[in-house]
Amino acid sequence: MNQDTLHGLLATLRPEVPEFRVILTGKSSRKVHGLYKPETREILLHNKNFTTDHELLYTAIHEFAHHVHFSLPSAPKSSKAHTTEFWAIFHELLTQAKQAGWYRDIFDSDPDFLELTRTLQQDYLKPHGELMKKFGGLLCQAMELCKRHGVPFEDYRDRILGLPRTTTKTAMTAFRWDVPTDRGFDAMKFLSGVAQPQKRLEMTQKLASGETIEQIKFQQRQAPSHQDFPENLEMKKKILKEKILQTEKKLQILFEELKKLESVNEGGT
Repeated sequence: MNQDTLHGLLATLRPEVPEFRVILTGKSSRKVHGLYKPETREILLHNKNFTTDHELLYTAIHEFAHHVHFSLPSAPKSSKAHTTEFWAIFHELLTQAKQAGWYRDIFDSDPDFLELTRTLQQDYLKPHGELMKKFGGLLCQAMELCKRHGVPFEDYRDRILGLPRTTTKTAMTAFRWDVPTDRGFDAMKFLSGVAQPQKRLEMTQKLASGETIEQIKFQQRQAPSHQDFPENLEMKKKILKEKILQTEKKLQILFEELKKLESVNEGGT
């Protein structure tokens, strides 16, 4: 696959982004498969690293995701920034390319992968989630017991059990809110941070449909917030005006000090 073909395929995913170049270096690298140069908008792919077009396409989409990321108002400061926003963009691009038919994975069709995925999910991820949920129930019992005896649960958690606060809170919340265990404890941790039941249900359904945690987080950040309401914008405007006035006062003081220094210097000559 040549660089013109790669460029054409990538451009179909986000036609609105600024123009970019795809360069096959004709080299191999032990450090990276590819990189993105935001200054020149160039995607460099060390094509000697790849044995299949599938591997090449995956890396090309990865680097193109950096280009898309840098085209947004929230562009990162470094091309090495693999933020939540970046992973959300990358996963979305992979899904688009797969739907378009020119990128395919075999995870949901190859018998070996299907069997291994079933084993990992049913025999490890879900049981681990169920175990942590039961663990959270026991911790809730421990909290009640501490209350009954008038002793701090935090002391019992920290010194006796030696548990991290975050793990304790997640496990207890997962138990209280009956968070689904199918995706394992990391997904439970994510869902336990969502207080609204309806919103938590929507996110659970998105996870079940194949969306990643990064994609869902990014969607929530893009959603309109109370900060967009007119009254809040007026408040922002008022605060900004006050900051400008304060800055102008500081500048005035600085100008006066400079004048004094100039007068002293003139008097000394």
